[in-house]
Amino acid sequence: DYIPAEEGSQRAISPAQRFDLDQLKLVGVMWDVKDPKAMFVDPQQEVLVLGRDESIGNKNGYIAAIREGEVV
Repeated sequence: DYIPAEEGSQRAISPAQRFDLDQLKLVGVMWDVKDPKAMFVDPQQEVLVLGRDESIGNKNGYIAAIREGEVV
């Protein structure tokens, strides 16, 4: 039988969306490349490498820009 997905059902969350922003620590920025990346460490000591427009935090946040010394 076909069972339609419920409206408003949530998509799978990424590892970067499991925690509050306060729980993620920025440890590095790779900015002098074509696609800059930001490196974070989560409370479980896992390293997360994220780029622009990727989701972060458990409150629907996203990375708007990555510049030298700054992640917006």
